[in-house]
Amino acid sequence: MILRSLKAKIFILTFTPLLLFFLAIIINTHVFQKQQTVEDTYAFFRSVVGNYTSSVEKWQSGRANMIQNIARISKAELITQNFLQATSDAYKADVYFAQDDGKIYASDQSDEEFAQGTYEDPYDPREEPWFKNANDKVFMDDLDFDETVDDWVVSWIIRKEDGVLGLDVHIGDMDLADKNLKLPSSGKLLLVDSHDNVIIWHDNNKLRGKPTTELDPSLTGDFLARIIKDTPTKLTEFTSAAGNSIWILGAPVNGTGWKLYICLDQDTVLASLHRSI
Repeated sequence: MILRSLKAKIFILTFTPLLLFFLAIIINTHVFQKQQTVEDTYAFFRSVVGNYTSSVEKWQSGRANMIQNIARISKAELITQNFLQATSDAYKADVYFAQDDGKIYASDQSDEEFAQGTYEDPYDPREEPWFKNANDKVFMDDLDFDETVDDWVVSWIIRKEDGVLGLDVHIGDMDLADKNLKLPSSGKLLLVDSHDNVIIWHDNNKLRGKPTTELDPSLTGDFLARIIKDTPTKLTEFTSAAGNSIWILGAPVNGTGWKLYICLDQDTVLASLHRSI
């Protein structure tokens, strides 16, 4: 009995460290795989951010080229109703020419409004910042709510002869990415303008034009700038107002002051990783 007990103790003393060693290997391997998968997730979403950012830049440069092409048309042809409406239909945008005398000719005017060079409601384009800031080079105005069309638009502006030519694109008509580029279901896209106002937030339009801090108090201008700085090397983490742990990464839209971010619910991502390990 003593001998049998001694053998059992020797067995336990011999194999317990070995068992612990193999258990440690399994745990470390699991943690390493998880870490690798998190790193792979970061690399994947960083690539997605790059694709979306490139798509926005392409969309913006395409509209700038459009208005440059329109500006080459003679003024006599430009301010005909048929031309403006046909151009609007072709480009899916509102096109207009505001003269230095205060008259404006636009693709969205009624026949009577066009004939008078004005809108039904009193409107003087010369009082608008875009009119005052226009010069002979195309510039993109920031997100703005246009009361004449009752919608959020982004405008491209250029001065031509004795007036200003404009192209307004409704945000709802914005081509954000190639049709074959799908944002994974765990991610939410945030696009903000140069003043850190929401342009696009996932599938929610109610926050459009509002400061990002109304989306979440953590999303201040300084924090958004830090995310851009951190993204080349890591995911940035914060706790949302709802108490959720969020990973976020982003990139600037070159030449505009716009910024694009992708927000990931950390629990959703990790749950997916656990299933894959």
